[in-house]
Amino acid sequence: MPGGVLKGRVWQFPPLVAHRWPLDETSGTTAADVLGDTAGLYQNGVLLGLPGATPATGTSVDLDGVNDR
Repeated sequence: MPGGVLKGRVWQFPPLVAHRWPLDETSGTTAADVLGDTAGLYQNGVLLGLPGATPATGTSVDLDGVNDR
């Protein structure tokens, strides 16, 4: 092992794609992706514009746990 270098494989990974859906819409059917370009779609009666966890977090959505998406 001259010079402390080992021969081997070089691993290459595709670049990570970042998305973020704050789920803070107050109307409509689209969940905005604030980092990427992949918007979501609210379905089956999601309640929008509800108070967030803290005043600093803005609004939130309510998914009923049955069929809301």
